[in-house]
Amino acid sequence: MLEYRVEARRIDAQSSVARTKQAEIVLDTCLAGRSDAFNPAELLLAAGRIGQLRAAVLGANDGIVSTAGLIVGVASASTNSSEVLIAGVAGLVAGTMSMAAGVTFWGAFAMALTAGIGALVGTAV
Repeated sequence: MLEYRVEARRIDAQSSVARTKQAEIVLDTCLAGRSDAFNPAELLLAAGRIGQLRAAVLGANDGIVSTAGLIVGVASASTNSSEVLIAGVAGLVAGTMSMAAGVTFWGAFAMALTAGIGALVGTAV
């Protein structure tokens, strides 16, 4: 069984230090505080931004592949070009509405989470 001993103590009103056997990390709970300290809120915000970029890339890829698949499927079943065009436009509209609904929900969730993190660390994030 592995055991880890971590000691933590307050340095001042805005900073804490955590120590283990071979490592030490200073935690700063104020965004305008110490430049030599690790701020958990900043890390979470940066991770959120990376997640947004990932979601944009994957969303664009999903939109292109699903629309192209729909158009190829309809084109292989029908020789009428207007049916292919209508199916492609309908797929684009449906995909756009689906992505917008997801972004709206997850955007509101992310804003609430960010506000909660700000309340925990005692600053507006």
